[in-house]
Amino acid sequence: MNHTIINAIQQKRLISLSYDGITRTVEPHAYGISSKGNELLRCYQVKGGHNSEKPHIWDLLTVSKIIALTDTGEHFAGARPDYKRDDKSMQTIYAQL
Repeated sequence: MNHTIINAIQQKRLISLSYDGITRTVEPHAYGISSKGNELLRCYQVKGGHNSEKPHIWDLLTVSKIIALTDTGEHFAGARPDYKRDDKSMQTIYAQL
């Protein structure tokens, strides 16, 4: 379990990370385990790049692919209006907004 992610969700703090070689700042919304046993992070991207042609704001990241994960110390207001609790991608949820 990643306590940085759990604390960030509980305290509504932005996290910075690198994923697929791209630096991003995200609002973590849910963290858990998929049915295949992978740790997942559902997050809303507020800064940074992406590797798809179309811009996107919601991501479902595989935690094992995340590097340079840090708590920025900045807070966010809370769950985004279009966020759905009990993420269906996660069999077990460790933390969620």
